[in-house]
Amino acid sequence: MNNKQFFQKNILETFMDFLHEKNLALNSMKAYNVDLLQFFTYLKDPNEQVLIHYVKHLVDSNLSPSSIDRKVRAISQYIKFINEEYKLNLKIEIPKIKKFRKQITIVGNREIQDAIEQLKQNSDKFLNIRLIAIINMLYSTGLRISELVSLRKTQLDPVLLGKTTGFRVIGKGSKERKVFMNKDAIQSLHAYILARGNTDSEFLWNCKTKHLTRQSIFLALKKVNINPHSFRHKLASDLLQKGMNLLEVQKIMGHASVKTTSLYLHAQNSALEIKEYHPFNQIDSKKDCDNE
Repeated sequence: MNNKQFFQKNILETFMDFLHEKNLALNSMKAYNVDLLQFFTYLKDPNEQVLIHYVKHLVDSNLSPSSIDRKVRAISQYIKFINEEYKLNLKIEIPKIKKFRKQITIVGNREIQDAIEQLKQNSDKFLNIRLIAIINMLYSTGLRISELVSLRKTQLDPVLLGKTTGFRVIGKGSKERKVFMNKDAIQSLHAYILARGNTDSEFLWNCKTKHLTRQSIFLALKKVNINPHSFRHKLASDLLQKGMNLLEVQKIMGHASVKTTSLYLHAQNSALEIKEYHPFNQIDSKKDCDNE
């Protein structure tokens, strides 16, 4: 078997199984799969300089530095895997990608309020009731969209029964953490459950028996001019600026590295806004004195 034959779909499937065993997040695995298939299509000869030429090709295609960095990491991990798995000595130079600090956009309190008020104007519509509940939950908990759509109703039953304001969620890398809901989030969730009625689906945010897709949430929030990920940015920024310990914020957000959390130290928000609007200010502390 020549070296080119190690860059084939059947070997890639073995690599995907390896990543699955390492508990890599499903969305990351999908991205790696696409990245590697694209590289395989480009690849003619796996020589030492091929990845440098490939990066130049990606730069010329106006791909963002963060996307190029992800592709290079995927290819680098794949090369390491086949070298170890198949006892190869394949030498491919791995170029360093200059990283740029992401510009973090924080959704404003006025934007959130305007979106909710806009939806309340047609509050008899089920889709609006559901979207209000989703907005409040995202703002209160800082959940990723993939985490939100995969929630089971049973996870929220203690919250709906008034026993607690927090619930546990499985995030990236199958890591579990606890997140919290404020009064507005709980009230709007009750309204959604009432409007939804009985269903055979196990999922909290369902479409028939399946859960809503990430894309459907993005499209729904686009109609009220909000990027769903900006809720995570806002929660992390607000918590840090209010004085919460960096490591505690890392836990709540489910960041693998504290470096990711520290990016929010550079985001600016008004201390007065935080005091007045921060979702944690509305949490009933008596209900959440339980130990982790």
